[in-house]
Amino acid sequence: MFLLTGIYLMTQLPYGSKYDYMLWIKLIMIVSSIPIAVIGFRRFNKTLAALSLLMITGSFGLGEVYHKKKGIAKQTENIAANDGKALYEANCNLCHGPNGKLGMSGAKDLTATTMDVAAIKDIISHGKGAMPAAQVNTEEAGAIAEYVNTQIKGH
Repeated sequence: MFLLTGIYLMTQLPYGSKYDYMLWIKLIMIVSSIPIAVIGFRRFNKTLAALSLLMITGSFGLGEVYHKKKGIAKQTENIAANDGKALYEANCNLCHGPNGKLGMSGAKDLTATTMDVAAIKDIISHGKGAMPAAQVNTEEAGAIAEYVNTQIKGH
């Protein structure tokens, strides 16, 4: 079950990140730790058992490192506060995609939204459900909401 859920989650990842290699390192660590654990426990070899535990723990750590890096939005200090498209690309593209339809990590399809600009801005500023609040100020949230409302919604 552990491997099946892992394979399913791998199919849900957006590829093309500079951290993709960490996924493969994690996968190799998990797959190789299973036979090491079996051998270690059958032969009562504490070294192999400890190595297996270390590999599983390390693979969890790699997953957390990847998660933390992935969650950091691009730096927006060089983007004008009223450039909704650039702010959207820096903060929203990873989950919603360039056209608003990607749907990664449970992200809603922005082309089908019926919300107005104020409601979109509120969700950008405060988050909702699995979506965290964007690390932008009120003016930037308004620019992103306006961009979503005019360029993505209904397209």
